[in-house]
Amino acid sequence: MLLKKKISLKEVAAAVNLAVPTVSQILNGRKNFCSAEQCQRVRQVAQEMGYVKNIGYRIMTGMETRTIGIMVSSPEQMQEEHFRSLILDLSQKFSDCGYAAFNHTLSSSAKNAYSEIQEYIGRGVERFIFLGLPFGYEQIASMLEKKGIPYVSSNQFFPRYVKADSAGGRVELLKHIDRKTDGHFLAFWWKDTELFDKQIAGMKNRRHFAERRAVLRPCHGEFNAEAFQIGYETTAEILDGHPDIRGVSFPNDVYALGAARCLMDRGITGFHLTGCNGDRELLRYPYPVSTAIFDLKRISDLMAERIFDLEDCQIVVPTRLRLV
Repeated sequence: MLLKKKISLKEVAAAVNLAVPTVSQILNGRKNFCSAEQCQRVRQVAQEMGYVKNIGYRIMTGMETRTIGIMVSSPEQMQEEHFRSLILDLSQKFSDCGYAAFNHTLSSSAKNAYSEIQEYIGRGVERFIFLGLPFGYEQIASMLEKKGIPYVSSNQFFPRYVKADSAGGRVELLKHIDRKTDGHFLAFWWKDTELFDKQIAGMKNRRHFAERRAVLRPCHGEFNAEAFQIGYETTAEILDGHPDIRGVSFPNDVYALGAARCLMDRGITGFHLTGCNGDRELLRYPYPVSTAIFDLKRISDLMAERIFDLEDCQIVVPTRLRLV
């Protein structure tokens, strides 16, 4: 097997007709006299040529590696549209300012997830973004804070976070479907109902909504396909066995899309559905589904800003509701 030749900094400099120190300054995000357009061109040419920074040398000499790890909590969340959008946007933002960013899906074992973060620190990762809530998050956050390593999460259970107000959005969606169905609905949730209970804690009719909570079957395979099928089959079971139910609330849009397909196949109208996340496919779907739309651009901007400090960070970004 032929090994791919490693591209040197000198070769990149020759390709863009600039001095090696100037190219080094640009690729490492340091101040230089080049225009923003020229800096972007240097980064683009370096990427196209396959230039890779010598991280090992930087670690050994105590230099900054300018590397950020984007950690996803589970394979299921890696498949969700809003997480993929955040990863792409954050990676581009960090690349534009001279940082290398990569994403990794953490283990479902708290011990292994902790070890993975330790390993990445040893490899020179200087900052972390956590999407979702990893297993063992308390120990992970404690370790990072003790080491003085900046991080920010999309989940409020971490001490530092920038998150969409999904809880507030879901509460409003529950209120909406309650009004539309005159209380004749079911609110499906995953097996772990602790978060659901926290979200409805401040509601006036908390008991009323808790009594309508039902548990979804878990996904074991490819999340999008299986969640869609679960939404479809769950709705079919309700239509066949509970004629008094006039609406179903799901924890995200993929399940709601499966439910909408079931209703369309049966030619049923006037049955109310809610999801959450504002997936593009759901917004274009012919059967109307209420949802909470996340301001991903705002979340990404704030995460990219706050990953560079250790100050207190508890930011909740409002969601936009689509009620039908």
